[in-house]
Amino acid sequence: MKERHENRILKHRCRRWIGHAVVIALAIATLASLPKSVSAQGTQSLPLGLSQIQRLIQLQVPDATVAGEIRRRGLSFAPGKDTSETLRRAGAGRDTLQAIDELRPMLDEARKEIPPILLKIYQLLDQGNPQAARQFLSSEIADDSGKLDSICRPFTYRSHYIEAIVERPGHMFEVRAHALFRPFDEKAQLFTFHPNQGTFLLVQKSDADDDWFGPAKETAIQIVRNFIYAAKAQRVDVLGDLVGSGLDASQFTNNACWREALPRVTEVNDAHAALDSLKGLKIKVTVNMTVSTRVFTGVQAYFWVDRVSDQYKIVAASPMHSPTFILQPAILFNDSPTSCRGLDNAFFGVIEGSELENDTLKRFSLPTSKEKENQEVYHVGGDVTAPVAASRFPEASCTDAGRRTHPRGEVDLRFVVDANGFVKDIEVTKSLEPSLDESAIRALQSLTFRPGTRLGVPVAVQMGVKTEFSCN
Repeated sequence: MKERHENRILKHRCRRWIGHAVVIALAIATLASLPKSVSAQGTQSLPLGLSQIQRLIQLQVPDATVAGEIRRRGLSFAPGKDTSETLRRAGAGRDTLQAIDELRPMLDEARKEIPPILLKIYQLLDQGNPQAARQFLSSEIADDSGKLDSICRPFTYRSHYIEAIVERPGHMFEVRAHALFRPFDEKAQLFTFHPNQGTFLLVQKSDADDDWFGPAKETAIQIVRNFIYAAKAQRVDVLGDLVGSGLDASQFTNNACWREALPRVTEVNDAHAALDSLKGLKIKVTVNMTVSTRVFTGVQAYFWVDRVSDQYKIVAASPMHSPTFILQPAILFNDSPTSCRGLDNAFFGVIEGSELENDTLKRFSLPTSKEKENQEVYHVGGDVTAPVAASRFPEASCTDAGRRTHPRGEVDLRFVVDANGFVKDIEVTKSLEPSLDESAIRALQSLTFRPGTRLGVPVAVQMGVKTEFSCN
């Protein structure tokens, strides 16, 4: 009985071995089924055709073996996305499909498919839904909350644009993007995508380093040089072409501080990308200045350059203080001071154009302040959803006047959350006491929102809030 059982096992194994041998033999025959004019030695190194790969799949040749042959021998045809779909339907395994993708030209495909994937990643993370975003992320990113927050924190995303998508070795696709968060927190981000099972997966993210702005920095430096030459020559007509809207070029030659600063400018020293609280990412250009015929790197003037429409312009500027070259503090251009000397350790603040905010909004294809003023205001209900606050409503502070006259009570406010998620048009509908009313308004102004929508499109929505005071 035992011998009969062992014989059955042996026969089963023999049949299985014979089956494997047949499959291997057929695979070798398929791989060798090339024109007879080709030598036997060359046959084993010629590229594979699509029909050969399909035959190997039909014969159930191991996935790793098929993939290895593809990588070793290459392909006799240019594969497209339809090739991967055809082989997937034929039963190709993951390794085979990956090997095909590695040889498939994908740059045009990447430029078409990655932008909507990146938009979806931003939107899902902004909604606080990282689980839904996992399908577009590598596990290394999806499982790291710090990396997810570095892409986008919930309720902060406003808009983005892609500057370039380029291919790197190993079928990696580098995406250079500018993302705008609230309030005007702009980041230049560098993403790396890799093809994965018919789509593209985000596998790496970093903030772009300063070298990324190389061409723009060189442009900014040249603009500042031209500006300095024109300002020293009193060529206001030329200055007007170099500054952005909202910045009056004539004031650089009329203002006493600038008249004193410009002759001291000797050379452009450096340029780098910097936020500097100027409503978006700018290129900051530093120039050296002379003091008593000597050059000190600590005596500098700064210029900020940004892309306005299709050109780079100077949008803000500031000559800086030093122990020997002193500028009167907190002077605005319109003040036109007569002297800039005599104050130790003073500081002349940044001079910025009035259109900085609008320039940034235009760059991100967002409505400007004037355009937002003309937006129709909706009320919550039906197909209009309510805005959602990014954080809890802050507690309004009691004031001394409030404690004396109205220790308890309520302030009602009506306001609009615009299509960008900002609070505007605040109106007090129930007053308690002027200083308490103001406290309630300040608390409301500190909030940002994910905007309300109508049929899925962000719109301006009117809201109301009650602020309780207990100032005993």
